[in-house]
Amino acid sequence: MVLKHLVINSHQFKVDENISLITPFKFNDNNSKEPTKYSIIFIHDDVRYSYFLSLKSNQVMEEKLYYYPKGRKRTLFEREMDNIIDSNIPKKDKTTIKNIMEKTRPNVLLLSSLAQWNYHDAIVAYNWFKNSLRDIGANDVLGILDFTASSMMNDESFRNKVTKLINIADFGISNIHAEIQKYEKSTIPQNLSKDIEKTLNTNSLDEIEVTHREITFDHRYKNENGIENDYSLNFFTEESHGTQRFFSLLGPWISALENGYVLLVDELDIKIHHLLSKFLVELFNNPKYNKKNAQLIVTTHDLNLLDQKIFRRDQIWFTEKRDTDGSTDLFSLLEYNQRFDKILLKAYLDGRYGAIPYIDYLNEVF
Repeated sequence: MVLKHLVINSHQFKVDENISLITPFKFNDNNSKEPTKYSIIFIHDDVRYSYFLSLKSNQVMEEKLYYYPKGRKRTLFEREMDNIIDSNIPKKDKTTIKNIMEKTRPNVLLLSSLAQWNYHDAIVAYNWFKNSLRDIGANDVLGILDFTASSMMNDESFRNKVTKLINIADFGISNIHAEIQKYEKSTIPQNLSKDIEKTLNTNSLDEIEVTHREITFDHRYKNENGIENDYSLNFFTEESHGTQRFFSLLGPWISALENGYVLLVDELDIKIHHLLSKFLVELFNNPKYNKKNAQLIVTTHDLNLLDQKIFRRDQIWFTEKRDTDGSTDLFSLLEYNQRFDKILLKAYLDGRYGAIPYIDYLNEVF
């Protein structure tokens, strides 16, 4: 999440440091000169916020933050480059914001700067980005695994929830064990030992305690006499990638539901069965489990999720690459007047909504 990173960390940017995360669209020569723009609307403690940002690689061009207490629009700030616009900001707040703006470098977000100066109204928006907006990348493996395992180790209630969910999902797992174990120096592979010494900038591991996280799953089975037994499998070497992926997702899932977070997930369906993806989505749809109005936003190629029994029409969005310049359109199923009993999957595969690859079978492949 580039926007989240900028909000949380831009106050640490050095003078004249380029904002390296800004990557203009490369299929249009004029775009290298145009600013990159972000716009987001979010709700925190029943108050709506609206934030807009426009920036180039070395300077913030525009930045605006509004909120709507009791449904009425109020301006927190409006910035154009290094200037605060004289708008509807209360006079006492405008003076404070202008003073902080004078201390804010051109490549630093004012929202980030205001939060560092403990400006009360901006801290609420800043903390939403920092604490309530969570994301899982398609290649984020170790991060979410560590979060799930450490949360289980530190909270018995959390461990019980993870265990219960993985039992419900029919993996045949009766119990989960997660603990920190000490590496004996003699058992550390030589190549790993050298990597650790290099990372820690030391010539010897003799005085350093090296630990690793050990995770095992107990699988229940019946022997030839019909007697049930548990057999432990090592998470990293003996469990399938699908089991590893599903288990790793459970930590962020439970945390989001318990705290009312917004959870962004890229490629939800990686390595897991459709029914497991559906199960995870339905936890957010069920008010029994989603008591704090947590929100789930996912990208997926699991076409079986294209179902009005799972999502409302306004919750389903498509992306389609334009033939002209390779840019991407984002549009909602709500733009199409569909019956509520419409089988969306068939209509989609028939090309009714676009957003499908065009494969020219008439051309020779070889």
